[in-house]
Amino acid sequence: MTAVNPPAWMQSRTDHSAAVFRRSTMAMLGGATLGDTGGRSGVVPGYGGRLQVTGSGSTLQSFVDTGLCVIGNDASAFAGPYVCYNDASFAQTHDPASSTLFRRDIVYAQVLDTAFGDASSLWQMSIAKGANNATSPAPLPTLPSRAIPLAYISIDPNITNLTGKVADARPWIGQGGVAIRTNSSSHPTNPSIGTIIMDDNGNLPAYIYDGTAYRFITNKGWQSFTPSHTGQGAATFDVNVARWQTIGEKTAWVNIHLHTTHAGSGSTTWTVSLPFTPLRTVRQVLTGYFQNSGTGQATGVGLIQSGGSGARIDIMKFPSNTGLPDGDLDDYVGSNIPNGATFVISGAVEMA
Repeated sequence: MTAVNPPAWMQSRTDHSAAVFRRSTMAMLGGATLGDTGGRSGVVPGYGGRLQVTGSGSTLQSFVDTGLCVIGNDASAFAGPYVCYNDASFAQTHDPASSTLFRRDIVYAQVLDTAFGDASSLWQMSIAKGANNATSPAPLPTLPSRAIPLAYISIDPNITNLTGKVADARPWIGQGGVAIRTNSSSHPTNPSIGTIIMDDNGNLPAYIYDGTAYRFITNKGWQSFTPSHTGQGAATFDVNVARWQTIGEKTAWVNIHLHTTHAGSGSTTWTVSLPFTPLRTVRQVLTGYFQNSGTGQATGVGLIQSGGSGARIDIMKFPSNTGLPDGDLDDYVGSNIPNGATFVISGAVEMA
């Protein structure tokens, strides 16, 4: 058994009509565009295999995994959405490929309802066959009423299997206001507007989809880390404070206090590691200075810039041979790093 029929709230009674129950589902889903009367549609991300479509490596078959979806009724205002459940993998065979032309099919889920003129009352998964085209990508076929796409299938010339030919097309729907738990590399590509994503299996940061892109909305707060150092010569440090947090999209605030326990002078650029990789296409400057600097070491030694590569910052300084800073920074090498001082690094960094 695959598509479990009938979908919820299809039998039309006169006292408790199917549409009344579908409207209650519509109200519970929420999050529709202001003024919408058709209800939200999409795959519910927390159940089963989430109706994911995969292609056969040996035939022109596609397979729809288990899952739950909501399909809106676009035939009439406030007709309400249908809830549909698939309990086993479902296989479908696509028509053979042309020898010279390209084609794209759509694997979709659809509701049929006799109350709106259909011959049956059920939901089904099917294939909409596209038209052949001389170039790729071929145009997509038109979806029927009361349907959502699950995948776009590229039927290129002469292919005999669907390896690498399946493009995910599932729209997603939030679960009663609960955020979708995922990770930063697998955000759903077609969510409903207002969908909230929480990275790292339910931890923050979180993002909200605005119809075009995911926008950062909140973070984990201050997080501690232990920085490593290179280029400081014989100088040694205790880490008094090393914290960071995201303060916007791809932006972090860093606050590091390093207490020197042994003086020294470096021979190469002094670097301090970060728990993320800064954006390297632009020079970014943080504040860097010594507190209680000691003899021969001026406070406000210079600035920090994120040149180079890797998850680190390079410690630089203003040139000592000019009365006023000219915008250029010198490597912080050969300079005395005093004992008993606290070196403070703080500021905002754009992340890669």
